Formats: sequence, C-alpha cells, structure tokens
Amino acid sequence: MRAGLWQWVKRQFFTRKFLLYSAIGFLNTFHTALYSTLFAHFLQDNVASTLGYAVSLSIAYLLNAAVVFRQKPQFSAFLRFVISYLPNFALYTVISFFTINLLGWPQFLATALAALLGVPITFLMVKLFTFRSGR
Repeated sequence: MRAGLWQWVKRQFFTRKFLLYSAIGFLNTFHTALYSTLFAHFLQDNVASTLGYAVSLSIAYLLNAAVVFRQKPQFSAFLRFVISYLPNFALYTVISFFTINLLGWPQFLATALAALLGVPITFLMVKLFTFRSGR
C-alpha cells in the first residue's frame, strides 16, 4: 500500500503542471501579500487580507487557465476555481488571524506561511474540479 501511495503522490505532484502551478502560486503569494499590505494602509488588516486575497485569486485564475491547464478563461471555470480555493481561504483566514492578531507577525510572513501550507491541497482541488479534462 505504501508503494501505491508513493506512486499516486509522484503522479500528482512530480509533474510539469504542479511545478508551473507552484510557480504561479509563488507569484500569487507575492500578489496577495502586496495587495493586502497596500489595502492595509486604509483598511482594517483582516479586511485588507481578504481583499488582497480576492484580487490575487483573480490573477491566479487567469494565469493557471492560460499557462498550466491551457484553457480559455470562462466565468463558470472561474467560479469553480473560487470554490476550489475555499478550503485554502479558510486556512489562510485562520492562519492570518492567529499570526497577525495573536502573534503580531507582519502581514507578509502570515501570508507566506498560509500559502505554503495550502498549496498541495488547493492544487488537487483546482486540477480535479476546475480544470478537469473534458470540460
């Protein structure tokens, strides 16, 4: 059973798609931190985090559609993409609240930690739900 699990992990995560998705995710993490930090100059930190996340999510969808999954952007796929990111958003929100409000971390570090933990889960959701073959 262990060998079967390892083969599955390799098929999912040791691929060109995952590498490209991760590169876009790295850029997306930067975008989220950048926009969250900019919005924090005139909005409450948690509101700024949410808005920064929303802006970067839109950019990430367009990049993933074009570069990783080579599909034309469609509103229905964007909605599935947003749904795919709900578990990641929940994780991001909890980590941001805990690290910013309770530990006093800077916005950028909180965002980086949340992104690092959410990448593998979100990749599977996006791959299997948003950009499934045959859609």
